Amino acid sequence: MKKITYSLFLLCLVFGLNAQTYFSDDFSDGDISDWTIYDADGDSYNWGPGDWSFNGNLPEFSASVASRSWISGVGGLTPDNYLVSPAIDLTNASAGIQLEYLYGTPQSAPFHDETYSVYVTTSNTLSALQAASPLHTETLALPSSSSSNVINLDAFIGQTVYVSFRHYNTFDENVLVIDDVVVNIPLSLDAELENVTLNRYSLVSNNNQLSFEVNNNGSTTITSLEVNWNDGTTDHIQTIPVSIAPGQTVTVDHPTFVNYSTVEEKDITVTILNVNGTPDGDANNNSLDTKFNTMSQAGTTRVVIEQQTGTWCGWCPRVKLVWLT
Repeated sequence: MKKITYSLFLLCLVFGLNAQTYFSDDFSDGDISDWTIYDADGDSYNWGPGDWSFNGNLPEFSASVASRSWISGVGGLTPDNYLVSPAIDLTNASAGIQLEYLYGTPQSAPFHDETYSVYVTTSNTLSALQAASPLHTETLALPSSSSSNVINLDAFIGQTVYVSFRHYNTFDENVLVIDDVVVNIPLSLDAELENVTLNRYSLVSNNNQLSFEVNNNGSTTITSLEVNWNDGTTDHIQTIPVSIAPGQTVTVDHPTFVNYSTVEEKDITVTILNVNGTPDGDANNNSLDTKFNTMSQAGTTRVVIEQQTGTWCGWCPRVKLVWLT
């Protein structure tokens, strides 16, 4: 995805409803030079872009921005760091405008209690931020996790504003991560297919559960999804009752198992066809692919492990064969 700032709007006409995006940054370019950052505590450590997916456990944070309250080799920090967006023009905005963002930490308990606040101001100076009242303040309750939050911005219609994230009131925890910052008027219905989970390999005639994550980008609660998985030949269309509030992500199981009685290699495409019985507002984020193979019998895996060594001991490496059946 791209970083986009609109002085006017992005217009999508769907069932008479407008979806307008005024600002969006997913930090995928690794560049926050258009943001303003303040190190109010003066310790020289501040917000910065990076990969906080934590070895792939939180892929949504693979390109994000973070502020630290602890650094290896440095120790505990007491941050007071501000991350301030570019100017966002809401002078022609309509009712229903909102700020949505992803936040969390890859840190496991008990060092996950990061505290942050969100501000919306008409000035981006440090003194203006320090004088402002936050719209939202939170101490992270969940370790090793991400969450999304939505804040209504109708009170700022007609103004040019700055969105700020402040990491503070924290000591010697680890890291606060922010991602996918969007200011927009959402579509009424917009289900985003975020991930598909399916066994890569299976024995023939075994039932394999196909699951997928759906995020509700719209303003209306999703109560049903019509979802198809297709293997290049056959459709498997089911209507699935769900309850997904705006901004929420839910894992859904498709009622039709993936099961083949013969050895097959398949490219599986999962597609959301309808939301709440009608076409989705944005069909561009409704489809994902995955691969699937069946086998006539289970194989034997051989794992080769080389012990660690260094340049000081060229003869040290030894090899072990580990047989897994």
